Amino acid sequence: MRSLVRRAATLGVLLTLLAGLSPATVAPGTARAAGPVPPLYPSALVASTDSPSAAVLAAPITGPADDIAVLVEPRSFAGGGPEDSVCLGRAGSARDFVLGWYNHHRGTSGVDVRVDGTGQGNGATGGCCTTVRWTEGDRFAVVFSGGTMTSWAEHDGRWRRLRTAPFGTVVAPERAATWTPAVGLRLTSGELGLDRLTVPGGPD
Repeated sequence: MRSLVRRAATLGVLLTLLAGLSPATVAPGTARAAGPVPPLYPSALVASTDSPSAAVLAAPITGPADDIAVLVEPRSFAGGGPEDSVCLGRAGSARDFVLGWYNHHRGTSGVDVRVDGTGQGNGATGGCCTTVRWTEGDRFAVVFSGGTMTSWAEHDGRWRRLRTAPFGTVVAPERAATWTPAVGLRLTSGELGLDRLTVPGGPD
């Protein structure tokens, strides 16, 4: 089985595979909470596949028990579809996570909430979808506060709120607070690159 993630070199923290859909597997790699990408690598993390694949990777960074933010800066997208997506949020396992997502093919953003492997509805995700279009240098962020996660997009130094997901209707905030920051990738085919994963207050 070929690797979905074939380079994950510099996003100081180890990214651990929580979920990968066949035929993809994910090779171990490291991620940096902040700082420039070394010139040896075109991106900190590169995912590539020739068939529909997905992965969720978690960074063992402990954040505040309640409020926490996760930011990701994409480098490039595959340019195909229907899946050409990056996700970010918190994950407790391959079956339990709250992730904001951006689909570059469709130019939309939403939220995926799963509990014990079951996807939750609009009451937990806040509905679907928000129109947004990434361009080079833009970033995405999610902010957890109590039982909500708010997703944001940054363009030209200005942040725009995309949506707020009341995931606390299906996941106790105390349970979600034990989950780690995570990044997800979904690809139909091609290559997707991420430059930086940032968790404010995490280790340098």
